[in-house]
Amino acid sequence: MLCAIFDEVSFWRDESSATPDEETYKAVKPGLASLPGSIIIGISSPYRKKGLLHKNIRIITASRVETLVIKAPTRTLNPLIDQAIIDEALADDPESANAEWMAEFRDDISDFISRRAVMACVEEGIRERGV
Repeated sequence: MLCAIFDEVSFWRDESSATPDEETYKAVKPGLASLPGSIIIGISSPYRKKGLLHKNIRIITASRVETLVIKAPTRTLNPLIDQAIIDEALADDPESANAEWMAEFRDDISDFISRRAVMACVEEGIRERGV
């Protein structure tokens, strides 16, 4: 396999897998191993703060140089888009529009307990506590 393209990977859902995006990635990776220079391309608007796209954006901030991430608002990538369309979307549904037009992950969609609530209970560097 030379190239795999994952389109709208932030939105992949499947009733038989909790993480179809990550499982597909794991399944495709061995097929790419036989050809030097092979590549996986993930294209998506951001959605919730979970999954392959969000994980890779977090990895790139930890200096993983073999991952290229382009994260930019729509008008940065295509200045021909009418700003009035974006403004209308932002006024109508700010959370959705911020994801779709401004390339920001949503804070209003989470698991049973939000990541923000869990991270508020975590102390950096602590791996274990005595009783």
